[in-house]
Amino acid sequence: MPRKANRNGPRNAPFLAAAREIAEVSRNFYSRGWALGTGGNFSAVIRRDPLRLAITGSGLHKGDVEPSQIVEIDAQEKVLRGTRRASNEAAIHVAIVRERGAGAVLHTHSVWATVLSGMQASGGGAHGVVANPREFAEYEGAFR
Repeated sequence: MPRKANRNGPRNAPFLAAAREIAEVSRNFYSRGWALGTGGNFSAVIRRDPLRLAITGSGLHKGDVEPSQIVEIDAQEKVLRGTRRASNEAAIHVAIVRERGAGAVLHTHSVWATVLSGMQASGGGAHGVVANPREFAEYEGAFR
């Protein structure tokens, strides 16, 4: 009789680790006011070739995200693991990872992200790229 695959085995370790981290980041961003309600989405690269991302499921309240609500997608945004639909903005995540070589995408719709984007971007309002997440620290609470 064939053995059942171990869902927590070594092949799943990168996905499970990414799912835990994405859930923690989601709750942390929500608690700071950087992600509001169901707005925004977060992903992390699990593997580059072939491309695999762990990404928040669609419609999740960012203050309540659990690792079990993270899904795995491929480069065509097809869900490979998980029971939810991937974020509606999965294509943006795939494009950023491909074009910029990012290891993670933290996409928020918060007021603070919009203000920071405008401050960081040249040319008046295009989205800026913050290479170091610690750069956010100097702006945290500045507009409250």
